[in-house]
Amino acid sequence: MDTELWTIKDVGAYLDENDFKQYRKLFCEENKIDGRVFLSLTENDLKQAPLQILPFGDLRRLCFLIENLREEKRNRDQKTSDSPFKQTYSTFNNYIQSEQSSTRSGLSSPSGGISITDSDDDSFQIRKKLKLDRRKFALSVLYIFCSHFFSGFAVTYAQEHLPDKKKYPPLPDIILDNLPFIPWAYRVTEGAIFFLIIIGLIMLFFHKYRFLVIQRIMIIAATIYLLRSFCVMSTAIPMPQKEYNCNRIEVKDGWERLSRVVRFYAAIGLKSNGIKTCGDYVFSGHTVIMTLLVLSINEYTPRSMICLHTLNWIVGIFGVFFILLGHGHYTLDILLAFFISSKLFSYHHTIAINMSLISRDTHRMKKCFPVLYYFEQDTDGHIPNEYEWPLPKVKKVESFYSDVKFSFGSYFSSKSKQDV
Repeated sequence: MDTELWTIKDVGAYLDENDFKQYRKLFCEENKIDGRVFLSLTENDLKQAPLQILPFGDLRRLCFLIENLREEKRNRDQKTSDSPFKQTYSTFNNYIQSEQSSTRSGLSSPSGGISITDSDDDSFQIRKKLKLDRRKFALSVLYIFCSHFFSGFAVTYAQEHLPDKKKYPPLPDIILDNLPFIPWAYRVTEGAIFFLIIIGLIMLFFHKYRFLVIQRIMIIAATIYLLRSFCVMSTAIPMPQKEYNCNRIEVKDGWERLSRVVRFYAAIGLKSNGIKTCGDYVFSGHTVIMTLLVLSINEYTPRSMICLHTLNWIVGIFGVFFILLGHGHYTLDILLAFFISSKLFSYHHTIAINMSLISRDTHRMKKCFPVLYYFEQDTDGHIPNEYEWPLPKVKKVESFYSDVKFSFGSYFSSKSKQDV
């Protein structure tokens, strides 16, 4: 429903939903404020009689809330440019801009929380200044470490319950049945993974918001691998090829199982690091890694780098093809891994970018996407691709060196004078 068409009751319900119940009587019963009037309120209106919002924090939060509604309305009007309300809203928005011209500086947050800037279409746009929450970053690191450890346990469990190769031959696979088996193919796949990791590390090194990017990627990867662990443990599938020498393992006790999990954990699950696993099928872990690396690099590098983005996709597809040549996974494993990884990546970013617009349905967000909501609720969603040199600049180093040299020179000169 259009915000301008809200009734007085709708305004009251909106205040209740956003923890402003104490002002419902003031806005709705005493001053009869409907949607159109609510959108037109300025900071001076909220300060002065008859509203007189006295707590400074409530005043600012109400200002930001009203700006959110204006932003939502502006986005809707951009999508429906042929609407008969377009011209009316343009006039209304110009009125709001003229009213706030004297108080725009007061709506910006001196603490670095939110700043309001003018966009190209002369309408207000809210931009939250991105700031890393160290507690959430630490929790995201703990989340991915726990997820990876549980993944190692799931792989060990799957190999303990691996179906007998003599009783359960490989399942029919149209593509694998027509591709030759190449024993060294997994080395090419993991070489492609290391190449993408290097590109990703270079991107993170120069990205201004590198830790926010790392946090978001860790959350997505941890969620996918947690799902993969449950799938691997719940379904035992025969090996996709007979030539691979891998049999069911017998674990004597919990300590031996734990030692295998730790070895898998330390080697990051890669065969080039000396890990030999089988039974961890259902969907391919190598495909998950390559898909997330390709999507992350392409997302957090400029769109103008078409050559780099194309190269990433070529390397990723090349690595996936060699998984098939090594008969390490069924074709279905790879398709499922790519579909789940790409969709979860796109869903996470889409919801996170639009988190600031989802203000009426936070309960559903908490229920359906608890992890995403917890980590993204206080962010602006969109992480701009801005870059910087993270190390001290050369001039600063030279200045520091000259200052230190001058200090030592002054010290020794004064010392020599005293001795004389």
